Amino acid sequence: MGKRRKAGNINPKKQLKKQGTAYYNREQEINYLLNNFTSAVYNPNFNLQNIKSYKQMNEIRMKLKKLFDQQGNMVWKKSAKRRRIYDEQLSKFKVVYTRWKSETYLTYLNVNFDVPEHLNPILSMKRS
Repeated sequence: MGKRRKAGNINPKKQLKKQGTAYYNREQEINYLLNNFTSAVYNPNFNLQNIKSYKQMNEIRMKLKKLFDQQGNMVWKKSAKRRRIYDEQLSKFKVVYTRWKSETYLTYLNVNFDVPEHLNPILSMKRS
C-alpha cells in the first residue's frame, strides 16, 4: 500500500515555488507599497493637500511605477495566475492613482509650478 494523500497534499511531486527570487520579492514590495498608497488615499484623517504628504505619496507612486515596469517585462514569461495577479495589482494602482491625482491636482500645481493661491481661482474657492 502506498502513502495516503492528505487534504493539503494534492501533488507531492510538484516542486515548491522559490520564494526568494527577485520576481517574488518585487511582487511582495508592490503589494506592500500599494497597500500603503491605498490606505493613505482612502484614509479620511490623512491630509492629501499637505505638501509634505504630497511629496511622500509621489515618491511611493514613482517607486510603484518603476516596480511595475520591471515586473511587466518578466510577467509574460510566467504562468496565467502570475499574469492575473499582475493585472489586478496594476488595475488597483490605476484606480487609486486616478483618485489621488484628482484630489491633489491643486497641490501639484503649487509644488511644480509655484502657482499662488490668489492666481488660481479653483484653489481660492476650495480654501474658502
